[in-house]
Amino acid sequence: MVYCEGPTEWYVVRKLNKFGILKNNSIIKINDANEHIKNNPRSITSQFLEKLPRLWTKFLLIYDQEDHPTPQDFVDSKFAHLDPWNRVTNNIFRKNLNGRIIYLHINTALSPNGFRDFDGYLWDLINRLGPQLAQFLFNLLPQYIRNSSSSPNIHNNIHRIGTTEIPKLMQDKGFSIQRSKGLLYAYITALQMSKSHVWFAEKLIEVTAQNGYTNKIEQSFATLIDAWEQLLRE
Repeated sequence: MVYCEGPTEWYVVRKLNKFGILKNNSIIKINDANEHIKNNPRSITSQFLEKLPRLWTKFLLIYDQEDHPTPQDFVDSKFAHLDPWNRVTNNIFRKNLNGRIIYLHINTALSPNGFRDFDGYLWDLINRLGPQLAQFLFNLLPQYIRNSSSSPNIHNNIHRIGTTEIPKLMQDKGFSIQRSKGLLYAYITALQMSKSHVWFAEKLIEVTAQNGYTNKIEQSFATLIDAWEQLLRE
């Protein structure tokens, strides 16, 4: 079972699984569980787990560090009722609870305002790919948008506008982008995509994998992949 705080994480996890980056084809999402623990980590208890089918014995929980100073501080704040946790790495924690193994991955990618979250991994991937990403995504746009530019360097222009010019414009106007999600929307705007950041996150993983750059995904999501693989080895 995988539990994520929001839809972006869940849809990305599904894509990572689809393309074999998160190996094993038995990722399960249970709606009742998702609703039960959303925004309420303290509801994850041994009594809650006992209500789930016994065959679900391994769990990966994914949470943003947000403004907590360290991943450990997040765990101490949100999961103190399940102490003690074994810290596997800086942002991966493990607990055995009544025979069920729980791995907790804290998202630590840095936002512009210093918060740490999942969207930062997506922004990191965008920067690792460079203008090639804009080329992949440009091909998904409606024909009338693609026809609106005659520039042979449109992909380079889109990437520069999305990663540099829009964020700089907002900063120069005294209203700088605060969160990584805002940076994602800057890129979406540069592409003239009439889509949400959740849709964009899915397509980002999809086009990257389909064009042979799974190594870039593995670099950006290294600690999440590590948490999943350690859980599978249990």
